[in-house]
Amino acid sequence: LQDDLKDMFLYKKHCDVKLRGRNEIIPALKCLLSARSPVFSVMFDQDMLET
Repeated sequence: LQDDLKDMFLYKKHCDVKLRGRNEIIPALKCLLSARSPVFSVMFDQDMLET
């Protein structure tokens, strides 16, 4: 599972959200962000958009 998740990150497979930093944009998976962060979970449940 760990290798599969790493491949998804490296090859940007099935990414459904982008995290924007100062100098880069990082593709990510809502399900993983939600599972690891209560803040992201609430944001995605309420369809919030942060800038």
